[in-house]
Amino acid sequence: GLRVTLPGAVRPEGVRDDVYRPEMRAERLWITGPVDLRAVLTLKDQPLGDVSLLADVRGRVIDLRNVSLDGLDGTVQGQAVIDCDRPLETRGSLYFEEFNADRIPEFFPENDTLVGLGGRFSGRATIAPAPVRPGGPRPLEPLRVQVDVTSDKGQYRSMSIGPMRFSAFTNLGRLVVQDSLSNPSTIE
Repeated sequence: GLRVTLPGAVRPEGVRDDVYRPEMRAERLWITGPVDLRAVLTLKDQPLGDVSLLADVRGRVIDLRNVSLDGLDGTVQGQAVIDCDRPLETRGSLYFEEFNADRIPEFFPENDTLVGLGGRFSGRATIAPAPVRPGGPRPLEPLRVQVDVTSDKGQYRSMSIGPMRFSAFTNLGRLVVQDSLSNPSTIE
């Protein structure tokens, strides 16, 4: 099962206002064990979809084995490994299919900029340490993000949205998009 440890915790017990109130102070928080979570999500009192998460937590390392969302008439699947002591070594991927952009303005009717967004989108996004080639140029930042998106009747108002592709680098503080002749960012 899931185990939560608070090294160095101090928890003087006390009763105040006829209610027992534990107090604690911890220098660190350690969580170890499997996590299996399922939930039905709503946003602004409207059904958004079903989410499930399966992970293994080992101290400060999170092995997100599967996260999925069935909602907005499509599906999202993802996985990642995150070491909180080495965040620039994060690896993960996210895949989505038939994500219905027509439904997004339903959740934010007060946002006029979303009116006219439509179509179905599928694609993937990955994050991993940037490759370093011997004798080649240094990456702009230590992590690389790659995104590929296709659309079926994608549009924003009167403008069609076709396939999109970009590659970027990040240090988790900024995102730098890099284009090259062999790997250009595109929006058709």
